[in-house]
Amino acid sequence: MNFNNKDLARISLLITLAVVVAILAYYIPALSILSFLTGSIFMIIGLISKNKAYTFISFMAYGFLLFILLDPVSAFIYLVVFCIPCLIMGYIMKNKDNEDMAYFVGTVVMAVAVLGLLAVFMRMSGFDFFENLRQSFEMSTKQLQSINPNYTLPKQLTVDNIVNISKQLFPSIVMITCLFMTLISKYMGLFLLRRIFPKEKMSFKPFSHFELPDRLGIFFLLFWLVINALSLFNILDKNYSDRLITNVLYLIIYMLVIEGLAVLIFFINKLNKGSRIIAVLITVILFWSAFFVLSFIAILDMAFDFRKLSFRRGK
Repeated sequence: MNFNNKDLARISLLITLAVVVAILAYYIPALSILSFLTGSIFMIIGLISKNKAYTFISFMAYGFLLFILLDPVSAFIYLVVFCIPCLIMGYIMKNKDNEDMAYFVGTVVMAVAVLGLLAVFMRMSGFDFFENLRQSFEMSTKQLQSINPNYTLPKQLTVDNIVNISKQLFPSIVMITCLFMTLISKYMGLFLLRRIFPKEKMSFKPFSHFELPDRLGIFFLLFWLVINALSLFNILDKNYSDRLITNVLYLIIYMLVIEGLAVLIFFINKLNKGSRIIAVLITVILFWSAFFVLSFIAILDMAFDFRKLSFRRGK
């Protein structure tokens, strides 16, 4: 077994940083957003570690410290939801040809972890997630009405409708959330890697070069045909097949939005400073209010390769 003191020192530094981040996020609610850094730190560990034994020992030590300093449930959530998926993503990213695959594998592992934890928690505690969601919406509506007696929800937007839509789209909601969390962990991790270990000679595609698999459209078409065929022959229930297609469609739309955002950032980087500020403001507005515009930009980029990245052309 190859033991490397430098490797051990770097991993120890990162684990210490991860523990500090977890403590701050746990005990100071205003800093809870720092929990995102946990995934970034473990992605770096997976990326730079040259000894699997060190990685395993550090992972166990981190979990042990969290069990003592936080509480068992929070420690388990940190380990399963943040650490394991991002550690796997970092290991896969060691091979630069697998950088895009690493992102999607990390996302899938995180989504499975979230759904698994939720299922176990609901079974053990008898907690009904959607009933709790219903009660939260009803309480929020009553609070708003107490502030403004004239306030009412639109007729087409009842609490029952909101809960039913959440049930139908729950898989895509979880997957989209995990895509976002993994994306943040990846690029924040690469940013920290350059700052903490500037001598580490690693280069990865910036976010402005983010792109989706070139056969995404073909995949969705085949998926749509297969699901509809199964529904036609009564192998799948019609409502269930419609929910599957809708969830996958929303997932693809979100991924197109991310690529559209990457395309805009790619061209913003080419502008002068004054124009760049205006362009960034426009991009923020588009991201929060005009998803379809970003999706359309992504589709055009996939068709015409505006950024001339040559990744697809070389495949």
